[in-house]
Amino acid sequence: MTRTIVDHGLAARQRFNWIGFPALLAGLHLLTRISIEALAYLTCALFMAEPAPYWIL
Repeated sequence: MTRTIVDHGLAARQRFNWIGFPALLAGLHLLTRISIEALAYLTCALFMAEPAPYWIL
C-alpha cells in the first residue's frame, strides 16, 4: 500500500479504506529515502515507546 502511494501519489486513496499510516510512511520515505520497511519498524517502535517520566523532562 505504501509503495502504491509512493508511486502514484494520494490518488491511491481511492483504492484503500484507511490510508493514514501508509501515507505517513510514504511521506517519510520521500523525505529521507530510508527503506519503507525500516521506516515502518522505526515508526511502530516510536508509537509504542512509553513516554518519559515527568522527572526526566
